[in-house]
Amino acid sequence: MEQKLLNALLICLLATSLVGYLIANRKGFCTRLFDADFEQDFEYMTTTAEDCTDRANGCTTNLSYWAAPINLQFVSEDADSAKFRSIVEITLEAFAEIQTVSPIVVSPFPSEESNYFIYAMNEDMLRVLVGDPDDIFGFKQGSLHRMSYESQGCSARVFFANEDVGNGQVNYSKIEFATVFIHEAREGFELQSCIFEEVAGSVGLLNDPEGSPSLFSEGGYTWDGTSFSYSKRTLSWIEAIYAITGGKVENVQEYCEFASS
Repeated sequence: MEQKLLNALLICLLATSLVGYLIANRKGFCTRLFDADFEQDFEYMTTTAEDCTDRANGCTTNLSYWAAPINLQFVSEDADSAKFRSIVEITLEAFAEIQTVSPIVVSPFPSEESNYFIYAMNEDMLRVLVGDPDDIFGFKQGSLHRMSYESQGCSARVFFANEDVGNGQVNYSKIEFATVFIHEAREGFELQSCIFEEVAGSVGLLNDPEGSPSLFSEGGYTWDGTSFSYSKRTLSWIEAIYAITGGKVENVQEYCEFASS
C-alpha cells in the first residue's frame, strides 16, 4: 500500500513538473526566437490607447486588423512631381513586404471603394487642414497635432468598425478606414522610414515600443544606404496579429512556438 502511494505521488510530481516545463518552455519561445522583450512589446504596441488608459494596472490586448481589402488612394497638389511618385512607390514597397506575412489584400487603384488615403503634404495643404473648423482629420487632437510645419512629421489615423470580436483571450477590432499624412519635405532615409512606420501603424502596430519615440528608434529595420525594409522582428509582430485574428494561433506565445517550428 505504501509503495502504491509513493508511486502515485511520484506520478503526480512528474506530471506537475512536466506541465510547468511545458508552460515555461512555451513562454520561452519568443525569447529564443527574438528576445525577452518581443512579447511585451507586442502586447504594448497592439493595445489601442482608448482601451488602455491605465497601463500601470494592466491592459487587455485589443488587436486591430484589416479584414476588408485595402483600396489605396494617393492625394497630392502635384501628382506629376518626382516626390509624389516616390511616395507612391515607397508606400507600395511597404505594403508588398507586409503582404508576405499577412493576408492583407491591397489595390493601388483609386475608386469609390477607397478606404485608405495617403496625403503627400506640403505647406499649403497643411495650412488648409490645420485651419479646417470641422477638423475632419483630427489635426487639433491626438498625434496629428504634433505634425507641425517645423517637425515635417508624418502621421496616421485608423478608424474602426463598430463590431468587436475575439477568441476568448483577445479582443479584435476591425479597421475599416485609414488616413496617412506624409510631409513632402522629407528625403531619403527620413522619407522611407516615415512611410514604412505609418504603414505598419495603420495595419495594427498602433503604438511604438514602450519607452521609444518611434517604431524604429532601436532598430526594427534594415537600410543599405538607398533602400529601407522592415526587419524580421517587425514583420513578425504584424504576422502575429494576423495569425491570431485569423484563427491560426490563440496568442503571441503560440505564434512564437508556431514560427519556431
